[in-house]
Amino acid sequence: MAVLVEGISVIVRRATIDEKFPGGWEAFKGIVPNRTLCSDDEVARVGFLSAEDVQSFVAVLEEAGFQFVSEGTAVDIAVADQKAGFTANCSWAEFGHIELGSPDREISACRLAGSSYNQLVAPAGWQYEGSLSESLRG
Repeated sequence: MAVLVEGISVIVRRATIDEKFPGGWEAFKGIVPNRTLCSDDEVARVGFLSAEDVQSFVAVLEEAGFQFVSEGTAVDIAVADQKAGFTANCSWAEFGHIELGSPDREISACRLAGSSYNQLVAPAGWQYEGSLSESLRG
């Protein structure tokens, strides 16, 4: 599967959350500061509108033992901009675009590298109409 990428998204492997975050997935869900969390079985995504909010969330993850970037490459945390893609090289995830029924309804998405899943996962209640994806198409 792939997770929606809107605004600036923090992407983390689900296995890394289970392995490194104290309390695992349930505890991780409790520290997400907004309603943008979405996840498949392989990656989780939390979206933000400002770089400062991304930095704050990444700092929380680093405090928990995650490593962000080493020598220009994402280690445990990847950050993806909706328009520009990853902010650092990332070997474990893929960024791309998905058409939602027609070429004029395109969204950005991220999935684990080599994944064969093809469905999109978005936050609960998300719809294309009125979304950041729609507003950036105009």
